[in-house]
Amino acid sequence: MGIFYSNDINKLNKDNLFELYGNSYDYLEAFKNSNYLLALYNDKLVGAIRYITEGIETALVVDLKVNHNNSYEIKKNLIKGIEDKLIGKRIMFNSNLDDIDLLEELGYNRCKNAWTYLENAPDLKNSNLFLPLGFSYLGEEKTRKGKDKINENIKYEFGYNEEKINEINDVLSDAFGHLHDVNKTKEAFINSQYVILAYIDNKLVGVARALGDSKLYATILNVAVSKEYQGLGIGTNIILRLSKEIKEKLIILNTHPGAVGFYNSIKEYRRNKYLFERRIPFLNEEIRIPKDNSFFNKMFTEKGFRFKDEL
Repeated sequence: MGIFYSNDINKLNKDNLFELYGNSYDYLEAFKNSNYLLALYNDKLVGAIRYITEGIETALVVDLKVNHNNSYEIKKNLIKGIEDKLIGKRIMFNSNLDDIDLLEELGYNRCKNAWTYLENAPDLKNSNLFLPLGFSYLGEEKTRKGKDKINENIKYEFGYNEEKINEINDVLSDAFGHLHDVNKTKEAFINSQYVILAYIDNKLVGVARALGDSKLYATILNVAVSKEYQGLGIGTNIILRLSKEIKEKLIILNTHPGAVGFYNSIKEYRRNKYLFERRIPFLNEEIRIPKDNSFFNKMFTEKGFRFKDEL
């Protein structure tokens, strides 16, 4: 019997996941709280990949691992297998140096604008998976614009509030400069494990949400502050308060080129070297981002780009 692929949970147990990944994390719980695809040879687990999604806009792919002499082809089949389930979604792929060539072959580009919260994983702060604090690519603005003002009237609360869905949608639309579909926003927030809302005088002015697997990985999404209330420290507080609320070990945040200076100023985060996206990921008509080369040059490194320690 050759390689076959399955998402049968009965093929998973702590022992075979430990044998595949080779460390002490509780992968079984993480897999149970994810979507996944397994590669088996003679009914033995030889490869796996999984992803976290709210089912609407975004998926974070993690833990691609194969232990077989045909690992390149098996990895490729695992990636293509989950892509078939994620058509129309923004696919963010958290990877490593070993798989750069494969991901580039499949049309993925290294993201420039991804950060990882490492307060839950202090042992990784000096890892070569991340760039030094404050790192900027050539041509980027190295500092944030303006300084936060102090406003003691800002209140924060955790948890989705269905009564606020229209206000949440308004904040997203205002902050991102285009109208969001309130029904998609509602479903995305309902299906997110973590939500934070910020208020000034009972008016909703800031939001964010996060997806997680309850154990290892989470991703923060839709960080938004109404334009009138930007510069008051709301964005920083939303990110840090939400990050502290999240239980997962590694929290990934992928943003846009204009926010580089902002995220570089948050010392609890390190810039991620190995987050990838497809070259044309913006399939959701709601995400009206220009597809010209100058924009993508700010979003992604060139194909074949390598840091000095990767050569």
